[in-house]
Amino acid sequence: MQLQHIKMTRAVDVNDKIIDIATAENGKSCKCFCIVCKTPLIARQGQERSWSFAHDFSNGEIDCKWSGETELHLRVKEYLAKQRMINVPIGINEPSVGIIEIDSVEVELRIDPINRTPDITVMSNGEQIAIEVAVTSFCDRQKISEYKMNNISAIEFDFSKFKPKSDVIQDEEIEEYFGHSIEIGRWVSVAPASEIGQKVHDHERTLIHKLNNNYRQNREAYSLELRTLQLQINYNTEQLAQIRQSINSEKPEDYYTADLQSEYNLEKHKLSQELKRMKVDAVKEARIDADNEFNNSLQILINNFEYEYRENNQSLIEEISQNENLLENIKQSLIHHQELLENKEAYLKQISKETSTIDESLKALDSKIRTIAQTRIHLLRILPEFNNFYRSTGTPNPFERDIDTKLDVDVISQLYSSIEERQR
Repeated sequence: MQLQHIKMTRAVDVNDKIIDIATAENGKSCKCFCIVCKTPLIARQGQERSWSFAHDFSNGEIDCKWSGETELHLRVKEYLAKQRMINVPIGINEPSVGIIEIDSVEVELRIDPINRTPDITVMSNGEQIAIEVAVTSFCDRQKISEYKMNNISAIEFDFSKFKPKSDVIQDEEIEEYFGHSIEIGRWVSVAPASEIGQKVHDHERTLIHKLNNNYRQNREAYSLELRTLQLQINYNTEQLAQIRQSINSEKPEDYYTADLQSEYNLEKHKLSQELKRMKVDAVKEARIDADNEFNNSLQILINNFEYEYRENNQSLIEEISQNENLLENIKQSLIHHQELLENKEAYLKQISKETSTIDESLKALDSKIRTIAQTRIHLLRILPEFNNFYRSTGTPNPFERDIDTKLDVDVISQLYSSIEERQR
């Protein structure tokens, strides 16, 4: 289970003392407060889910930095404060398991003269040892330098890979994780004159002495084999000289000389092959030892470099992350503007179609205007005859207003209204 799903099981009471959910009263009656933001909490002690504290949001939203890392950090300190001995790595290269017997424990005790407050400070056989618990934040170079300059032994336990089995962290899980003290623990500072310092330095000296002994033993074994081969070669050389002298002074049978020469060549070939094999084996073993030593040193160098790079370039890493987020926002904005551009292009195509419709309507309007003009010309010709007819017969004139003007205004107004309606 990931740490973001961990529940809050520790709070502070009205006396600012840490209290366990198991000892608190249920609901708001617990009168407890968040360790981080100091706002009131509610104790949830149901029968179906794990007991835990929760923020009281009855007065509005709360901005709190509490997280599963906070709970883990607090629980590990609480676990260490109850221990009377813990396992620690002894040495830097190929460390062994050691035990620190704890005489007394102080949680978040400020140490003079460096004015630092480690998570746990223990006294072991009269020696003060600082213990740091790292979940997401590790000891920086400044803190390590201050520990070393003031000859304070300090060990850091890495809990960044701790994965609880449920939403509530158990002491048994922490104890099991501490069982891998060699992998999770590292001495950031060792006081040279302290008991721990003496053990660490003895371990390193023993390891160096062991490597030197292995090298010396291998060198002596190779030298002995080389000397043995050299003696054998010298012996065979003397035998060869005697055979040659015998051949020159006497005249042995051909088959005897051939047998001796064949035996010598065979023996010489065997010795030559054996010498080559021993040289190859010696080079291989020396190379393996050198590679192992180089790889160990290289791994330590890489780990130190990665740690220092992470500490020295934290701001750069954050800036890169921010720039990546900004680039993603720019990409989204570009997609949005691309969609707007496509909509505009579609709108322009629609306007182009409507423009064609307007051109056709204008042509039709021009035709109608020509028709009206011709009609007006005919009206101007026959209108005097109509007026004389109505005056001579006494019949009421149906054209009380100027028919030419009325026809012109109404028809043209109707034509423009028709065009505007089409445009809409």
